[in-house]
Amino acid sequence: MVDREWLSQRRGALVVAGVVVALGLIVAVGLTFGDPENTAAEPSPGPSAASSPGQPASPSTSGTSSPDSSPSGTAGSDGTQSGTAATDSPTPDTTKSPTSGPSAPSTTNSPRPSGTKATKTPTSLETVPVGPIETKPPVDVTETADFGTGLVVEVAGMQAVTGEAKVQGQIAGPAVRVTVKATNDSRETISLAQSQVEMTYGQNRTPGVELSGPDIAPFPDSLAPGQTANASFVFGIPLEERGLVQIVVYYATDAPIVVFQGAAP
Repeated sequence: MVDREWLSQRRGALVVAGVVVALGLIVAVGLTFGDPENTAAEPSPGPSAASSPGQPASPSTSGTSSPDSSPSGTAGSDGTQSGTAATDSPTPDTTKSPTSGPSAPSTTNSPRPSGTKATKTPTSLETVPVGPIETKPPVDVTETADFGTGLVVEVAGMQAVTGEAKVQGQIAGPAVRVTVKATNDSRETISLAQSQVEMTYGQNRTPGVELSGPDIAPFPDSLAPGQTANASFVFGIPLEERGLVQIVVYYATDAPIVVFQGAAP
């Protein structure tokens, strides 16, 4: 009698336990598969945006992905790359310098248009050839020299002075100051902007060094018709060499050079 009651109780306890276990399994299954919307909403465990460079992105194994998700920089759930994978396709490289390609053809030797004439412009480093400048035979220091262009010059005076040195290369000492008078006998203005006066001495025509004074004055830049102008220059001439001096006057490349010759004080 006792054994039957114990067996009945044992049997009831097992039934209750079985019911409890069955309910627990049902609840567990319901929590895992009962809400597919929440399961689909879960983000796929793609590669972390903070992953270190050089590690390849592993494809998601969750098997769930949103069908309308936009392309992104992460790998899709089916193991294929989306979004950023498109950057692997060849695209035009706009960062290359145009000079990396074939150089443009030179235009320096291109044919000139008809009707034009090639001219050469001299630069500051080129020597521009000029024709020889005529030097007229010397005249006495007491005479007048004619350039043949309407300009005539004469030695207005010479004086012995003590030359002044104010520029490097000059030596103060015995010198001669010469005054040259220029007259424009033509009907046009004559430019004297490039005029030069030099003084030499001896049979070898040794150049006298031009000094800074005293009382020097250049020619004006131009001389009007009928106008006269004086210019004074000082040259270092040794005392023992003043028996024969030459005064050379020049004013333009298209005019000759005139020379005065005689004794200086």
